Amino acid sequence: MSSGLFTIVVPAHNEEAVIERSLRTLCNQVTTCELDIMVVCNGCSDRTADIVRSHAAADPRIRLVEITQGSKPAAIRAAFAAVSASAFVAVVDADVVLSADAIEGLATALEGQLPLIAAPQIDVNLTGCSGAVRRYYAVWLAQPYITAGVIGAGVFAVNSAGLERITALPDTMADDTWARAQFARAERVTSAGTFTVFPPRTLRPHLRRRARIVIGTRQVAAMRKAASGRWPDAHLTPTTTDAIPKSRLARATSADQLTYWAIQKSADLLATWRIMRGRTGWVTDVTSRVSEPTP
Repeated sequence: MSSGLFTIVVPAHNEEAVIERSLRTLCNQVTTCELDIMVVCNGCSDRTADIVRSHAAADPRIRLVEITQGSKPAAIRAAFAAVSASAFVAVVDADVVLSADAIEGLATALEGQLPLIAAPQIDVNLTGCSGAVRRYYAVWLAQPYITAGVIGAGVFAVNSAGLERITALPDTMADDTWARAQFARAERVTSAGTFTVFPPRTLRPHLRRRARIVIGTRQVAAMRKAASGRWPDAHLTPTTTDAIPKSRLARATSADQLTYWAIQKSADLLATWRIMRGRTGWVTDVTSRVSEPTP
């Protein structure tokens, strides 16, 4: 069984619709670790901070950090600066739901003196999603990057030896992808438990979200290429269905594959358009941020 202080960082910008669910999920973790749940409200103009403050008054494991800048990377850096003597540190998006055994699984996977990064297995909740979004994920979930265990979709955790590699997080829209890229393949672990993500429910916000991901991935790829002089990990290159073994596409129809390809290409074009016009700011999806979606 794992032990030690486990700090969970939750960056939150106007997340009043989901922050209570997030805190409840984290407080209900079944683990032998001592939990330190740090919610960093960044540039919030809604009730997020008030909700966190109320829960912190009732549960000493929860603490609130507030910064005026509405920036997820800035929030994470502020949290890292406030981490003290933690054996493990996780960054968990406010709209993600962890299974009850996820933190214990992360702690077990990260034990040891060598730098490691880990994440549980991803689960995608498609409740209420349109047909196009469902078709997209029928292919997306077959990608080797996903089936091998994804680190960089809303949750990542490091041990104390790995923390020093990511404290200098740059201003990028793909913070988790950047963190993953700081570790060699042998240093990336898929842990026990799951984390559930809730994608945009309709096509238009889904496309905007995919464009945001493309922008962030391009930012990280450019950083890595500039640092190493070569193109980095395969998961930072454009993805097509050609990279997916046919056996994994058995349950994806031709319509699924066509939809996936069309959305990917459209997201690439939208990302290029936004970059050209300097519109690379964060875009938050509201269709999936409802108070109590079913995990």
